Amino acid sequence: MSRESLFREVFTIVLEPVTPVHVWGGREAVIGIDALVRGDELTLINFEEILEKAPEDVLRRFTILLKSARPKEAIASFLKELESRELLSGLRVPIKTKPSIELNSRVKVLHEYIIPGSELKGYIRTGIIKGLLREIPNADKIIADGINLEKKAKNAGLGIEAKLLRFNRPKKQGGFVDALSIISVSDPLAYEQVEKSLRRLRVVHTSGLVDVASLLAITFSGGRLKYEVAIRKVGKPRLISKTYEKNVTEEVENILEKINNLANKIGNKNWLLEALRKFGCDLIKIELSKIKGNTKLRNYEDLLSKLEKDLCNENTTCVPARIGFMTGHESKTIIPEIKNYNPRIYDEVKRRMQQELHRVWDARTLKLVEVDKDLFGVGWCKICVE
Repeated sequence: MSRESLFREVFTIVLEPVTPVHVWGGREAVIGIDALVRGDELTLINFEEILEKAPEDVLRRFTILLKSARPKEAIASFLKELESRELLSGLRVPIKTKPSIELNSRVKVLHEYIIPGSELKGYIRTGIIKGLLREIPNADKIIADGINLEKKAKNAGLGIEAKLLRFNRPKKQGGFVDALSIISVSDPLAYEQVEKSLRRLRVVHTSGLVDVASLLAITFSGGRLKYEVAIRKVGKPRLISKTYEKNVTEEVENILEKINNLANKIGNKNWLLEALRKFGCDLIKIELSKIKGNTKLRNYEDLLSKLEKDLCNENTTCVPARIGFMTGHESKTIIPEIKNYNPRIYDEVKRRMQQELHRVWDARTLKLVEVDKDLFGVGWCKICVE
């Protein structure tokens, strides 16, 4: 079976970071144990691999030290001896943060695929949902019916997604069909001139830029990632036409018709691009409203204004986006969209979120990273369709 018979669209997406981006891979490195600071570089160490390669005399001294000293001191001595013998190796990453990094500090390690396809698809999914809401006459009713305040606040909006993208299977089967299963996003197929750097990511209050929290993370700070996006065709299955199965046949055909109607829209590359453009440009507007007039963030404001000018007002094949860790609920959920239709429900979700997460509401904070002594928002990207 040919690709042409399976897919209605196959195209390449290129993603470039505009500011440092971090997608966590689930691992934290501890300075002095599985990461070392040497001058202006961080070296990530695979401790198990080092144990296998270490000379017997070094391992013997390490074992004795473990019995007589605290583990951290023994490890520090072990690594120092290996380093003096030039036996240490690992990924080296430039350090782009001040002040100096303290021993035992934790570093969030970048995902092995840098930005996996699942992360990009999640962003695309949110963009599609927002695009569909803007085109539906009864969006306010869908939002009111789709919000379930009895669920955890972060999941309160899942009902909206279900109403737009999920269709019930025939009664005898149960469950549902997710319409966005027609879209697949590969992990990066090509990595071009990738730059990584260790940076401090900060959460600050919009008032006075007072720190709320911070962490160290390895970021994707330069280069290009290429992905394949494929949109499958929805064909009609071979259905048995026995009389007693007529009802099931009709139910299946009805589901396929609904998926096809939706697929005809979101399966159009141009519609998808414009939905993502509106999503990304709305994120720029939200961020600009938080930082306008703040002299400490003037260069950040200029950067966003340029992105807006270049990618929001022209019919280009590139769109702005904000992806990854510490990019706020605006870029990850449809909750901010609720505010446009029903401020009362939005305020209730906001109140519940603050109670459950025990932290300042996203709309009152900024997620920043230092770049060449200036502060910029974390996670801004450019997505281009080829």
